Amino acid sequence: MEFEPKTQPKGTGKTARDLLSMVEQPDLVDDPLTPPVLEASDLPSTKDIKLDLHLDDAVDY
Repeated sequence: MEFEPKTQPKGTGKTARDLLSMVEQPDLVDDPLTPPVLEASDLPSTKDIKLDLHLDDAVDY
């Protein structure tokens, strides 16, 4: 039995060969590599962020 590596990245539904052909032919890429614009409402507010620090877990060296 011959081992075949997984060529399908998670979540894209495209094989690595499909993605490689898109790199070789940039006009096929429908989504340019521009970062998405984040609105302030998309970001978590600072009051929702909780730090869970335990000084007992610190390691003495």
